[in-house]
Amino acid sequence: MRCRMRVASVVGVRPMGAGHVIVLRYHEIALKGRNRPFFVRRLVDNIVRAAAGLPVGAIARASARLLLPLGDVTAWPEARARLARVFGLANLSLAHEVALAGEAGAALERLGARIVERLGGVSVPSFRVQTKRADKRFPFPSPEVSRRLGHVIQAATRSRVDLEHAAVTVAVDILPGRAFFSLEKVAGAGGLPVGTSGRVLALLSGGIDSPVAAWRM
Repeated sequence: MRCRMRVASVVGVRPMGAGHVIVLRYHEIALKGRNRPFFVRRLVDNIVRAAAGLPVGAIARASARLLLPLGDVTAWPEARARLARVFGLANLSLAHEVALAGEAGAALERLGARIVERLGGVSVPSFRVQTKRADKRFPFPSPEVSRRLGHVIQAATRSRVDLEHAAVTVAVDILPGRAFFSLEKVAGAGGLPVGTSGRVLALLSGGIDSPVAAWRM
């Protein structure tokens, strides 16, 4: 697989397979202003290298996120292990796509029903919904989206809402015309993408502190 991959616009890009998409979120490079495209391109190159040999599609950009279609959900454990080691990523999730067509309230009802379906329709000890509304044109703000989805989930599962120590966190990303939801958020390596900084000289001692510090740099 080539190391460089064209980053498509999120508009019109469709995931492979049954709608499984790995949502990759970055943080620090979103603050880089005019240099941001350089950092994002290098991050994409590194993701492509890490995902070599996996059944993935073309990466699409969406706000401070990258969407990586996954053609075979059984490859998720390996993809998760590889991508969690890519510097520059804050976190990642295996997400499911739901179209937000029609009236917004009805669209959220459909989204809530899909979430209940993924939960198996059974009660969980506790849950919470965390929404990020990247598409500011969507008429409901993030707290209202979370409230409406929480109502649908609670009515169907009779599960308890716990905003502080939930057993299950439903993460929702609202994008133009569609939403992605996930039930697991994997921590990334953080920092800046490999290849965006100069070289450093690290002096290693006989202990563990210096290798760890050098790796974190």
